[in-house]
Amino acid sequence: MSMTWIQYRTLFGINPPTPSFPFGSKNKTQHYAEQRLLGYTSDEMYAVVVDVARYREFVPWCIRSEILKPVQPKLFKARMEIGFQVLKEQYTAVVTHEKPGLVKSVCTDGALFNYLITEWRFLPGAEKQPRSCVLDFY
Repeated sequence: MSMTWIQYRTLFGINPPTPSFPFGSKNKTQHYAEQRLLGYTSDEMYAVVVDVARYREFVPWCIRSEILKPVQPKLFKARMEIGFQVLKEQYTAVVTHEKPGLVKSVCTDGALFNYLITEWRFLPGAEKQPRSCVLDFY
């Protein structure tokens, strides 16, 4: 298993310096990917991740989360509001899911993100650990 974490932050529209662009990167895209062996089954993890309405109970800085409407049996629209101190933003996402292995969220509107796709994949875990799964998150 490997873990890749690439993060870029901006302040006042100025990107941090990088070796290629010493005065700030021209690309504002942020990427994060991680793979982990977890002590929970794929079904258990899927149940937590697909339950968007409860995100406000455990996702850091999530103030509000709700399912707006089911579109199809494996597709729904959801709205989340995130905030920290005086900063608050909300966005709408279309969430597709396939039990027990996939939950994918695509931001459809919101001032905070130009482009946001989050994908959770739950794969079989360790052979000698029946209550486990491998999480691919990106």
